[in-house]
Amino acid sequence: MTTHESICLEMRCESLRNSLCKIFTHFSESAALMQLSYEDLCAFAKSNMEKIVSTLIVVEGIHPHLRGYQYIRAAILRALEDPQFLDNLSMVSYPAIAEQFHTKPACVERAIRHALTLAWEQRARSSSDVIYRTNREFLVSFTETIRLQFL
Repeated sequence: MTTHESICLEMRCESLRNSLCKIFTHFSESAALMQLSYEDLCAFAKSNMEKIVSTLIVVEGIHPHLRGYQYIRAAILRALEDPQFLDNLSMVSYPAIAEQFHTKPACVERAIRHALTLAWEQRARSSSDVIYRTNREFLVSFTETIRLQFL
């Protein structure tokens, strides 16, 4: 491994460690994370992906009591496993999530849109630079952010 590759790996390791420490705020977990190698950090992130996704969705302003929260969480976790899952929301993603939760695809789409709208309206009250995005834009960008930061 060259010096440049070693420095890049150390920077990625530090970035991943910092991101995980923000999510896993318990002292024992944060202290343990500081001792892990990059490979172990990646394995830790993969094994705790549900907690990471759930925490980041709440940070985004989407409340867990909304049905859309569960659907967004399911869509993101599924998209992390299968990158093509979000390619066609109305024909593939919504029906798959609807089947998982025993509801209709239209209900899934509407609940996700409602959860996102509430989050954006809440953010609009406190800030003037709110960007309203479609369900697909949100899900794809959110999934890619997680994939790039944690996987």
